[in-house]
Amino acid sequence: MKIAIASTNGVDVNEHFGRSQRFLICELKDDGPKILEERKVTPYSDNDKGHTFNQDKFSKIALALSGCKRIYCSAIGDKPANELQLIGISTKIGSIAIADIRP
Repeated sequence: MKIAIASTNGVDVNEHFGRSQRFLICELKDDGPKILEERKVTPYSDNDKGHTFNQDKFSKIALALSGCKRIYCSAIGDKPANELQLIGISTKIGSIAIADIRP
């Protein structure tokens, strides 16, 4: 299964979905994820906690996540999480070492 990981250091899941400037795209197998590529994005968030949903920004990130079935991030807003679910991408929220991720 292909997954996306929001990480600032390539070692841990440690980035908020909306602040992520890149997603690590991995193939997740029984023994853990193997990083395939890095996809750079323009962050969804504009650092305004009261911002409204921005379909244009979200669509560009969704395109970068195409082919992924799950995204791992430290946090994500309800609306982006729901929109990801609608396009078949589930969310896993929390901080974990990338090497410890399992199916």
